[in-house]
Amino acid sequence: MIPLKIISASGNEINPDKDFVLYQIDLVNDYSSIDSRTYKMRGTRQLEDGIQSNITSNKILLPLSKNEVRLYPENLSSSTNIADINERTIVLVINDDNSVRVKSYDQIKIQQVGEGVYDPEEKEFFIHYKYLLPGESKWTNITETLTRIE
Repeated sequence: MIPLKIISASGNEINPDKDFVLYQIDLVNDYSSIDSRTYKMRGTRQLEDGIQSNITSNKILLPLSKNEVRLYPENLSSSTNIADINERTIVLVINDDNSVRVKSYDQIKIQQVGEGVYDPEEKEFFIHYKYLLPGESKWTNITETLTRIE
């Protein structure tokens, strides 16, 4: 939200008690919009001690730029708290050839494993990465297929 103050208006009086607005900016790209940003996630999680499990969840992908979206890894719960976003979110960078690079948004450590790809016809991401949250000492290995829900 961006607060804006109305300074002048052509041909209209400005009420001094109501001379401001909060303007909401909705970012949109080919991978996420205000109407369609939910993806069905299917995947596997493998901890460093070898324990493996299947994971499923719905995930929200938020646009950052023309070819980038931000999300939480695996099925970590989403939050709008800025500290959680800085500590726990990752970014998918979609290249012109539909290859996908996984990187850290801020503090989380991330290592991409193998090639990531986006299928524009099916609107699906295929990604494989390892992540380490701040303050943790063991990596978590994740393989995900993200299919857009429209």
